[in-house]
Amino acid sequence: MKPLRTLVVLALLAGSATLALAAPIASVTPLPAPLPAVGQKGTVALVPPPACPLLYSNTTNQLGFYFPAGAGVEVADDLHMVAPGHLCGVDIGYFKQSAGTTGAAIAFYANDGTDGIPPFVLLAGPYVVSDLPSGVNLIHLDLEPGIGLPDLTQDIWLGVSFSTDSTGLLVADPPTLGSSHDGFFWTPPGEFTELCDETPGNFCLAVYGNEFTVPVGTTTWGRLKQLYR
Repeated sequence: MKPLRTLVVLALLAGSATLALAAPIASVTPLPAPLPAVGQKGTVALVPPPACPLLYSNTTNQLGFYFPAGAGVEVADDLHMVAPGHLCGVDIGYFKQSAGTTGAAIAFYANDGTDGIPPFVLLAGPYVVSDLPSGVNLIHLDLEPGIGLPDLTQDIWLGVSFSTDSTGLLVADPPTLGSSHDGFFWTPPGEFTELCDETPGNFCLAVYGNEFTVPVGTTTWGRLKQLYR
């Protein structure tokens, strides 16, 4: 796994969290989550730099639910982006119900247009983030120019796991850029599934990429910004 050096904006957090190695199997039922306050929405403008445009975005239409799959369980959403490119940023929206911090592992896998390829072929990551606060949060990982940036295919799986049982991705639908089918792949148990009650199985995620080709080498991560909505 690839560690990240983190810069937390709006809050300075201490301590660390360790990703669990074992996890219970959670019910495939989304739970209510508080929607971001209207005032807070206006305070954060996730505007990508010109060299790092959005390739997929589903952070706007949050439905007021989240899916706590269990500590260490990876939830991989199918993202059908508007183009392939070099990874240079990602947004992750989550809710942690209990007090204390959590950790997250983020990974990118190859996919196709029909979700016929399970998330087994790793394209980038896992990238590990710790000291994430409780509540509703939107995390933006901004990758500054460097060498060896991973290539993403146009159709990918974006997998996220948390180190605590009470934490899960926010449910959002429909995407405002790109598309996603109403289901996801989770491991364990290692299968594609859908949420109950006809709730769309799509999550609060966004991916940024560019078309620059750089020599293969050590990946350089820039800053991690903690953004609240």
